[in-house]
Amino acid sequence: MDKRAEFDEEAKYKLLWMLFRADSTKGLRLSKALEEIMSPASLSSVSSRRLLKDQAEAFLRQYNSEHGCVVCVNDWGEYDEEIEPISKEQKAEQKKNEVGSKKNKNEKGLHRPGKVRRYKLTEEPEILHPRSLRLHLLLVGKFNEFFLPKNERKALVSLIKSTTTNQKIDNLVKRLRYSARYPGIFPNTDTHRLRLHEQVALRAIEEGMGFPARYQDGLKTIYFPVRLVRREQVSYLACTTEEHAGIYEEMALHRFSIDIDIAGSVDDFTLYKSKKFIDYTNPAVKPRIPGNWGELERLELEVEGPVAIHLSEMRFHPEEEKKHLTEHKFLQHGAVPRVLLRIHKLWYNYEFKTWLLGLGAALKAVRAVPAFGHEQVDPLADLTQDIRNQYASLVQAKHLSCSGTLPASADGDNTWA
Repeated sequence: MDKRAEFDEEAKYKLLWMLFRADSTKGLRLSKALEEIMSPASLSSVSSRRLLKDQAEAFLRQYNSEHGCVVCVNDWGEYDEEIEPISKEQKAEQKKNEVGSKKNKNEKGLHRPGKVRRYKLTEEPEILHPRSLRLHLLLVGKFNEFFLPKNERKALVSLIKSTTTNQKIDNLVKRLRYSARYPGIFPNTDTHRLRLHEQVALRAIEEGMGFPARYQDGLKTIYFPVRLVRREQVSYLACTTEEHAGIYEEMALHRFSIDIDIAGSVDDFTLYKSKKFIDYTNPAVKPRIPGNWGELERLELEVEGPVAIHLSEMRFHPEEEKKHLTEHKFLQHGAVPRVLLRIHKLWYNYEFKTWLLGLGAALKAVRAVPAFGHEQVDPLADLTQDIRNQYASLVQAKHLSCSGTLPASADGDNTWA
């Protein structure tokens, strides 16, 4: 990281890590830390050094008020005190007296003459590096761009660009790419209408209310959403109705018909309170696709080919502390590697099943042990039955003619069979 000309976000990030890595019995003086972080030009005068130190101390107070863990280390290597956050009254008083004021020698505060303060951060910093922030904002923008109309997409891009801290980071982001693993499919609907529907749903979730709508060809009713779920470019709402209270189902957002134009705006759209209990905390949502889903105590997969190397480097639980729940063992090295994956405490559902099917011929063996109370779960039988049904019904598609039109049927009709 380059030395900073101003006490900016990168300087704050570096300061916190220096305090975290500082000796726990010695701490670190801010003046020493600033010499490592700031450019020589920014420390060229007494007044500029004093200003930077004031900014650093104010930042540490603010950080401590939000996250804690900033302490002072005394001459005996003990934690003398945790720096106290500045109250609103203190901030106002400090602003009033900061020009030309001098603190009393015996007054307790940040600048006590004769007392050298050394700081220590006792827990790992909880702020993002600006470079990481730019990357994650870029991914947010790419992931969500489908859901926004053109002008709102531009606004999102402008918001992301406004976080630029220097030209080097901005140039780096131009070289980043976001690409989905599987081919994208997109709801064939008007993006502006979809965005309005999503805002109605979000407002209903926020206020604990329901919205009137039709779902597919159904009758108009009041839907009470409790969750919004995004799977790639498709949004789903976990909803219930008063007619089926206690039953929560995932419903595709683009299939709703909401008369949003009647109200003219999302904030004016009429929402309704439920007369029955709605579980927003832990609703039991029915699976979108019926099946023998449930928890597996253990799942063993034998995978062969290039994908085997890829999977040997992966874990199946997002939390790093659960990486031991995925074990890998090479059964065969060489041109055609073969790997045994043993995955513990895994939920078998429609998404995981279709992923397994997508491995195709690379998947050589499946062994599963269902968790207690989920004895109905049998991935091998499930996959085998699906593969049999698929190949039994698979027929060769009719090819398009050179002109790009469907070949005519016997009666001359070019409609799909």
